[in-house]
Amino acid sequence: MWSHSGTPIDFDALAGKRIGVIGAGSSAFDAANAALESGAAEVHLYSRRAFIDYTNGPARGPAEPPLDRGHANVTELAYDLPDDVRWRNYLLRGRRVASVPFDTLGRSVAFENFHLHLNSSWSEVSVAGDGTVVAKVAGKPHRFDHVIAGTGYAADLSLQPEFARIHRSIALWSDRYRPQPGEQDAGGGKYPYLGRGFEFLPREASGAEFLRNIHCYNLGALVSFGIAVGDIPSAVYQSRLISAIARDLFLAQVDPAAHKKYVDTPQSAPDPAPYQRAIR
Repeated sequence: MWSHSGTPIDFDALAGKRIGVIGAGSSAFDAANAALESGAAEVHLYSRRAFIDYTNGPARGPAEPPLDRGHANVTELAYDLPDDVRWRNYLLRGRRVASVPFDTLGRSVAFENFHLHLNSSWSEVSVAGDGTVVAKVAGKPHRFDHVIAGTGYAADLSLQPEFARIHRSIALWSDRYRPQPGEQDAGGGKYPYLGRGFEFLPREASGAEFLRNIHCYNLGALVSFGIAVGDIPSAVYQSRLISAIARDLFLAQVDPAAHKKYVDTPQSAPDPAPYQRAIR
């Protein structure tokens, strides 16, 4: 009946069907394209916004400045910004229009059976007796055989099975930062509050110092580093991650007691035979 763009979708099963796609970002258009190319009868994509933002397309005109991509700070230094600035940058991302590569947009528009609905929010969804999904858009019903939600992603460590035994010990943004009134965001509070090398930090009094050996180099770093790690611009952070892991591995091998013993051991003289003949 419905799928999310962040999960595997059997597009072959959508052949000949009427598909509704909620969202207007890259993943929503990717899902629409895959459905169209798999033989969907119709694909209707719905955006709450009044326009579709795209990248690498026709010039916007010499008098217009380049479109702000939503991150107004130097990427490599974003981690060092104050918490309130990092938090507001996260909120700003949510208010901006998601961008789509120009060729991705073109793939969709090339299909006669692709229909784009702007300024169109779904206010109500129900299932009809024949099993189709009925959505209310501006008070009018729209009927689909299958719906794909391209509605973005959420960070929630408690949902990850590999973190089942440790997620309660990981410091989140909700543990370390209290937003100003009007700037609260429950979703942002669930992101991990990471260290400088993308490492998890322990909650206070958790005693889980081992978490510093686990590095979160993925979308979970969004609030801490101001960028969606995994996208191309995040490549600038790879050297930071490598340096952090190399430093930790190097320091983990330091044994102060053994080092002191080495420093305090008297130097022993080697066999003088190689130079004995030249001594006067």
